[in-house]
Order: sequence, then structure tokens, then C-alpha cells
Amino acid sequence: MANEKFDQEITVRLSASNIKTLHFLSVSWNMNISEVIRVLIPKLPHLSSINQADNEKSPLKILEDFDRTRLSEILGELISEKKAKTLATEIREQLLDCGDKRNNLTGTTEKRLLRWAHPARFDERTKYATPKAVEICRILYGFLPPRK
Repeated sequence: MANEKFDQEITVRLSASNIKTLHFLSVSWNMNISEVIRVLIPKLPHLSSINQADNEKSPLKILEDFDRTRLSEILGELISEKKAKTLATEIREQLLDCGDKRNNLTGTTEKRLLRWAHPARFDERTKYATPKAVEICRILYGFLPPRK
């Protein structure tokens, strides 16, 4: 099987609930949807892309001259409203309260920020926190990164 050439494509139609299930598994298992499908159907070969592998390994770099004042305001709002409080507390501890000058967030905090910026569900918390998470991304990175 190692010498086989893979030139066939399969199209699968899924219901909305199946897509939600795949998306949930993808987020829970920290895998992309094709990896989840390969886990569920293990004989499918894995054809990884170089770009995806690079994105998974390297943390996003924070701008050196980000707006600390505005970031502090946003974090304070999230904490006082108790929406995305864990995210706000982690960012505050890592970037504003510590004496060290960091050039990235921890992997867990970065993933949490990107999940808030690109939510899988929409409720009152996400309606409030998502625009703030998007603004935090723009302050820290200068753009809105895709959810990994």
C-alpha cells in the first residue's frame, strides 16, 4: 500500500447533525475533520499538507507595540461581565501583569482565544465575547488568525 498512488476522490454528503458531530469531535480531539474521519475509518491513508503541519507547530507572534491600554480595557470588560473570564484572566496574567515581555501566548490560551474569535455555537456569551476576542486578535497579532 505504501507504493500506491492516490488519485481518487470521494464525495460524501452529510446531514447538518453529522457535520456538527464531526466539528465537535474535531474540536474535542484537537484534530481537523479529515483526521477525525481517518480515525473513524482507519484504512484511509493520511495525506498531510505541509502548510497545515507548520501552522500547528508554530505559535502566533505578538506585535511588539500592541495597544496595552485598549487590551486592558477589553480584558477588564470580559472579567467584569463574566464572559470569557478565563481567557481574559490568562491573557492579563501572561501579557500585562508579568514583568517579562512575551512574544506569544501559551498554546492553551492561544487556542482559547481563537475558539472565542471563531465560535462553534452562538449564544449570549459568544454574542458578547466574540467581537472582543476578534479585537484582541487584531490588537495582539494585527489580523484575525483562523481557528486551528
